Amino acid sequence: MKWENTFGNWYKLSINLLFRLKKYLPFKRLQINLKSMQKKILILLFLFTSCFVNQDKKKAEKAESEQVQLLFLALLANQCNPESGGFFFPDFFGEDYICLRTTLVHSGSKVNIYVQNGLENLQASYGFNKINYNAIASNFETIQNNLEPAIGKPSDINKDGKIDIVFFGFDSLSSGAFIAGFVDPIHFFVRGQLPSNQREVIFINGLELLDLKSTLAKENKPDPILATLAHEYQHLVRLPYQMSMSDRNSPLPIPKTETELASRLNFDDSWIDEGTSELASDIAGYGPQALRVYCFRGDPRYGCREGFNGRSLIDWNGSIINYSMAYMFMKYLYEVSASTIQGKNLFLYQTVTGSSSNRGKEAKTLSQVFISSAASYNSSILSSNSTEVFQRLYASFLALSLGYETNSTFSEDSTIRIGNSSPIGMYPIANAYPYPSQLTELMSFPTNITKLSASQFEFMPYRAYRVGGSRASGPYHENAVSVKRGKNGGPDPLDFLIFNGSLEKEKFITTKSSEPEFISLSQKPSFQLPISFAPIQVGAGEYLKKLTKYRLKQVIKN
Repeated sequence: MKWENTFGNWYKLSINLLFRLKKYLPFKRLQINLKSMQKKILILLFLFTSCFVNQDKKKAEKAESEQVQLLFLALLANQCNPESGGFFFPDFFGEDYICLRTTLVHSGSKVNIYVQNGLENLQASYGFNKINYNAIASNFETIQNNLEPAIGKPSDINKDGKIDIVFFGFDSLSSGAFIAGFVDPIHFFVRGQLPSNQREVIFINGLELLDLKSTLAKENKPDPILATLAHEYQHLVRLPYQMSMSDRNSPLPIPKTETELASRLNFDDSWIDEGTSELASDIAGYGPQALRVYCFRGDPRYGCREGFNGRSLIDWNGSIINYSMAYMFMKYLYEVSASTIQGKNLFLYQTVTGSSSNRGKEAKTLSQVFISSAASYNSSILSSNSTEVFQRLYASFLALSLGYETNSTFSEDSTIRIGNSSPIGMYPIANAYPYPSQLTELMSFPTNITKLSASQFEFMPYRAYRVGGSRASGPYHENAVSVKRGKNGGPDPLDFLIFNGSLEKEKFITTKSSEPEFISLSQKPSFQLPISFAPIQVGAGEYLKKLTKYRLKQVIKN
């Protein structure tokens, strides 16, 4: 292969990358100097191409796109750094990052606030009032103080003692769900060959949240900007623990092998991470999350018809009902873990910051933390087995959500049955771990969760169904959990719940004659906004975690 051809191919690919970038930039403005970048590419390509003159053609062709991508990132990194107002920002529909140009609007002792160039003009075009960034900074410091006892302190990898908040916006308002804010794991790594801002940074949607704020203000609901900041702050504090950072005041080095990468990016289950972030908004003073309660209960106004019916607590796909279920159950666990605020915060603190063997990473370890750290834990009521503790708590939580009555007389009580074991009364559990009053106050309207008619079930872990009639006779899987409504359920107590109570995320169970085969999910990052008919916030955390793994693997291979 002639070096001239290699040079030409690289140059074309490089320029194509530059112009590909243009379509992802908000407000249709290219925020880097293309001519300047082209000159730099031209100079550096002469250096790179000389290394491949005598290489095998097939090997060189394979290296072309990889070298161009690294070259492009290196050049972009020189143009994009927070000190000059440039932040790496994901495009959300691929694997690229852009340089988001911003202006510093507030600099304090604990927080810097940046606004995307052109965003304030866009806000004004919709008639929104200008954001008071000094007030945002002051409220954010209050959020930090309120949340510290419950989730701990943030890391400080760039050693400035500050959190950077970046307000961004897209070209126009969405007609449904939107990204309210996010924290990207990639920014905890050294910059090197990565699109890393190498600092603690929270991105906040400064257009959609202003629109939502105007709607919620009419209903006397909390400010969604501040609620979202509290939500994302939990992610920011939690991520270093998820990535096992021994030094939380230095950026993570790039892993040298995929084995090291896998051990480093061993993220917590999304439902726990997101549910805790939703809960964090409550603790910070911006709750309860009324829209989540309505969705969980099946309010069709929010695109959540049937609510939790037929949905899994732990099988995460980023939908609004996922967020609603995660919030409701984490709220329940927090409220019943102790009788005092200090006790509740201690339990939650341990789920976030505990050692790698004692953190709320997944359902099983979360249950173990409840056993070891919840002041209210009573083995005579919940058992000493972590799996059964989780099953009993979730069964009681769902039943109480539907208004299942309890009675100290066993024959009148709602009952819980695990597998083919004898049923136990729900009264002792419901009495010791009652439904949170804040949630009860939001459940004045009738539930839209209808009774299904079925006698056989096949489902993922913690997928629950509400069924009319009685539990079918015959043997059940050992992790099939059912709750029968008590006789105080009125003239028609033929109502029960059933769910897969396995704490293994990939464990299907069935009451049919054969087990279905497990189908593994693709690890390739992809992003889709869930369908919604109301402007309720959704996040991109799962996508960004996958994207971080994907980008790190690329660097390792090169």
